[in-house]
Amino acid sequence: MSRRVLLMLPLAVAACDPHTADITVGDYTTWLAGTNSLTLFRDSVPLDAYGDDHSAIDCRDLDDDSLRVGGDARDKKLCTSNDWPPSHESWLVNDGFEIVRGEIDPWRGEAIVTNEGDLQLAFHHTLPGGADMRFEVVVDPNFRPQRCEEIDANDDGVAEGVELVDVDGSPWLDEWSRTANGLPNNGTLFYLNANAFQLDPRDRSVRWNLPREWRAGYATARFADDSFVARATRFGLPSTYIQVADAIVVVGELVPANSLFFCELQEGDDPESSPCLQDQIFGATGSNVKDRLDSIAGEVATELQRYGARASKDLPGGGNGIPSLRPQTHDNFWRQPDAEFEGLDGWQELHYSWIWFAPGSELEEGGRASGQFSILFDGQSTTSRMLVRGSFTVESWVRDFWTTAYLPIEKLEENGTEVCGQVVRDGEFVPAGG
Repeated sequence: MSRRVLLMLPLAVAACDPHTADITVGDYTTWLAGTNSLTLFRDSVPLDAYGDDHSAIDCRDLDDDSLRVGGDARDKKLCTSNDWPPSHESWLVNDGFEIVRGEIDPWRGEAIVTNEGDLQLAFHHTLPGGADMRFEVVVDPNFRPQRCEEIDANDDGVAEGVELVDVDGSPWLDEWSRTANGLPNNGTLFYLNANAFQLDPRDRSVRWNLPREWRAGYATARFADDSFVARATRFGLPSTYIQVADAIVVVGELVPANSLFFCELQEGDDPESSPCLQDQIFGATGSNVKDRLDSIAGEVATELQRYGARASKDLPGGGNGIPSLRPQTHDNFWRQPDAEFEGLDGWQELHYSWIWFAPGSELEEGGRASGQFSILFDGQSTTSRMLVRGSFTVESWVRDFWTTAYLPIEKLEENGTEVCGQVVRDGEFVPAGG
């Protein structure tokens, strides 16, 4: 059974746990917004301590140049060059940003099993001047969206029982991991999709939030006084999602239909040979939506580097062990179309935020693990942004003993409640009557 992802617990909850996780190589880039960053307002981090790893962008239409951020660190030629404005990371247009870059060298790392059975990785890093930077990632190691179906073994319309079957016919983690870009396909890839939403292709003013059972992971962060949440899956152009996120009311007519990574498919269609996927969405003969999505992922990587993130040659160790700036993509071609707009068949996905566990990782209490991560964070109550990426190790997942038991499971066992032919015994689901 899939559980909903646990919202992040304050790190202090597990403050007595030992250092159980580490980042072997890591890099961060933070874009601090000139108009609303508390870190800048409180002068919490001395920007001059970053030296050449401090830059600035401010291309706002201002009458008074003295109002711009950055001073001598600002790239004054960028705003009038062919490299401006960005096509995808359009949030850069609406503010000025002080940009800082650095290596992640955590003084504390924690690998925790939460009361819900989720896995939480948390890292603390000291910034110049002593302020704290931290980020926390939570994933459900048992993530596997399923539904309850009747068993009709004799095909006579009479149900002999019920069973859990995978939504869309296959374990999602297997399909995500098999098609990962730039990662071995025998690890386990989690997309941090807990805040993801789609726009109804028929009425683009309507948002569809992913059901809880489809949410695999979540992440939050803090850079001195600025708070962040991981950017979730994009089912359309990044600039469209930024426009929608900034709007109090979404006017569907202002969201072009071809800005969504969607094709209407009929039941039984082969997604890879669909005429829509071949040329209708972007109107480019010979370039299907998947090819276009791959191009967008590359363009996003170019923009992130152009506007502040470090190139591989400038990263520690030449970037070895640090994922590229290119977001992951997923085409969902393995899902059988059902002729319904709702769901994920017919949709393509762009993932800025993910965590990958290497083959042999033990995603359970007491287990060891290793892997890589890349997470783009959007500001909460600020237009600041932060990108973290690198490689990590887990010495041992330690159970968090400072919280209460997970009551839904306890109550199911206490009441003997049957869920799709299963009951809970000793905290685990087992066949009813077994």
